[in-house]
Parts: sequence; C-alpha cells; structure tokens
Amino acid sequence: MYDEYGRWHDVYWNDMYWHHVGLLFNIIILLLIIFGAVYLFQRYSKNPIGGAKQQDSAMDTLKKRYAAGEIKAEEFAQKKKDLES
Repeated sequence: MYDEYGRWHDVYWNDMYWHHVGLLFNIIILLLIIFGAVYLFQRYSKNPIGGAKQQDSAMDTLKKRYAAGEIKAEEFAQKKKDLES
C-alpha cells in the first residue's frame, strides 16, 4: 500500500506488530499483579505457602510449662525422662 507521497507502507504488518506488543505488555502487567498478590498473601498470612507453621516439640512445651511454674521440678524430671526414653 502506498501513502499520498508514494512511499510503501505495510499497514497490516504495522497493525499486527503493535497488537502483539500491546498484548505482551498486558501479559507482563497481569503476571506482575498475580505475583504481587501471591507475595503479599505469603508475607501477611499466618500459614504461608510452602511451609507449614512449625509446632513446638513436646520437650519445648514441657520446658515452657516448667518455666511458667505450672509443674514442679520432680514432675518435670519424670516427664523429661519419659520423653527421652
């Protein structure tokens, strides 16, 4: 196709080129939004994806109860012995 000055222009190619560039930018923006949402969800959720919330072991719980004064030294020693065996 020629313009009014007699120069050749491939209108179809230009239209398709910009159509694909625009589509590429839309895909990139959509991916950024998705990754941003996943990142924010992982950062601010109580149970992030990819790792379960670590629970205290029985020994840790026993030590916390002893430190808080919930159990006496004799009971702590007995339960510790039971857990280690």
